[in-house]
Amino acid sequence: MTMMNNMLMNWDYVAGYFDGEGSAYVLTQGRGELSWTNTHRASLEAMQQFIQAGDIRDMERDTSSWSVLKVHRIDDLKRIIPELQARCIVKQDALGRLSQHIESKQGRPAHGILSRLGSDNVASLYYELGTGTKVADLLGCDPSSVYHFMKKHDIPKLVREQQQLMAQIRPVLDSLQPTTALAVQVAKVARELWPEGEE
Repeated sequence: MTMMNNMLMNWDYVAGYFDGEGSAYVLTQGRGELSWTNTHRASLEAMQQFIQAGDIRDMERDTSSWSVLKVHRIDDLKRIIPELQARCIVKQDALGRLSQHIESKQGRPAHGILSRLGSDNVASLYYELGTGTKVADLLGCDPSSVYHFMKKHDIPKLVREQQQLMAQIRPVLDSLQPTTALAVQVAKVARELWPEGEE
């Protein structure tokens, strides 16, 4: 059979599979994710149908190939994690950390803050801080909301272009620094020679 019998599929199976072949982690954008990895795609398809969540991706490297079932929607994670926590043994700590991360990011009015700041100010923060996660931490909001806001306004591309421009003009700015320093020194000497109020 290419597909597993759904009558045999239950949360015990899903949790056991996760303990052996699963991962729970926070992505660089601050999003949480659950994943199951295996070369047997049919078992992942059966679990996907059972949990009613996630996407399956086929991966290849050199001569190896495998598939990954990934779940990252907040509502799905909040529904699935408790089922796994009630049954898993090996991955309990990882599930607990992911659950805490999700709960810590809930209820923060990210879009309101981002909208009030505007794309230009968010871009400036991203330019200064370097990552969307750091911007989210500074504003106290969900990193995934920051990620989607920046993607919507094409902020990463704009910041990259600004960084490239700065890299091009920096040599010119550096060459002007001695002239600027000299101008400051000349002004200092002038004030000493001709104090304010003297003709």
